[in-house]
Amino acid sequence: MKKIIGMIFLSLSVFVLAACSSGKKGPVVANNDGSILKYDKTNAPDGYYVMKKDGVMNPLLSAGLANGGDGLYLMYTDYDQLIPTLSGKSQLVTVSASNPPSEYTLHRLSDIGWTVGVNFNVPTTSVACFDGDSDNDKEDYSESRVTFGSTLNSLSPIEKYFQSAETFPNGYQAVWIDNVNNEKITPSMVTSGMGFLKGLQKKAMYSFGVYNGTKYQKIEVQADTHVFESTGETYTVKTIKTEKDTYFTLKLPNDLPNGYYALENYGVFKYEN
Repeated sequence: MKKIIGMIFLSLSVFVLAACSSGKKGPVVANNDGSILKYDKTNAPDGYYVMKKDGVMNPLLSAGLANGGDGLYLMYTDYDQLIPTLSGKSQLVTVSASNPPSEYTLHRLSDIGWTVGVNFNVPTTSVACFDGDSDNDKEDYSESRVTFGSTLNSLSPIEKYFQSAETFPNGYQAVWIDNVNNEKITPSMVTSGMGFLKGLQKKAMYSFGVYNGTKYQKIEVQADTHVFESTGETYTVKTIKTEKDTYFTLKLPNDLPNGYYALENYGVFKYEN
C-alpha cells in the first residue's frame, strides 16, 4: 500500500493524507497473508488466547489497545480479522511462565466504527439561537475552537504526518479546526468518551479546514481507523487452574452479554454466546 500525500495550490495549501502503511515495524500480530495467528498448547508463547474446540489457539488482539482518560479504547487500521471470536465450546485461556492473577477485570467495548486516526477536543458550550420557531431553534457552535486531541493512531501514517514540523510548525494540537467537509464540528458528532469523530465511511477521504496560526489550509485525511471505546461496563473473570497441562482457563461470567471485550490491557476478543 502507498501513502498518498499531495499538495494543491489555489489561495491556500491543501495537504492530502491517505492511510496505507506507516512503514513501522512492530511485533508480529498476523501471518504473512494477514490472517490471524494460530498455535496449539505445545507451541503457544506466553499470552492470552481463545482456544477452539479443536485445540487451535488464537491470540487476543493487543495491538492498538490503550488506556485513555475515559477508559480503554482500541484503534487500528486493517485488523478486523485479528480479533478472535469466543463462542460455543471455545475457552479463554492464558499461557504463562509465572503464576497468573487469580482474577481479571473484563471491559466491555462499543464498536464506534470507522474514523480518522486522531481524536478531537470539542467544546460543549455554545450560543443558543432561538427565533420563536421551535423547529429552527438550534445551538450555534460557529465560534467554538475545536482542536485535535492527543491520541493518534500509531498504526496509521497520520501519526508521522501530524507530528511533522513541516506540516504543523507549532504542533498539531495548536491547530484550530474550522470545519470538516465544510460542516462545523459539534459535540454530537464525536464520541462522549475519547472524542472520536463518528459515522465516517471506511476508507473515504474527509476534508478538514484548519487554521495553522492565521494561515487557513485544507487537510484531507482518510478514514482508515476502526475504533472501539469502553462502555464503562466491567466484569470479573476468575482464573481456574488446569491440572497437568500447559495453560490455565479463565472463567467468564454466566450472564456475559454478547459483544467485544478487553481483558484489561492484555487483548481484545469478541464474545458470541
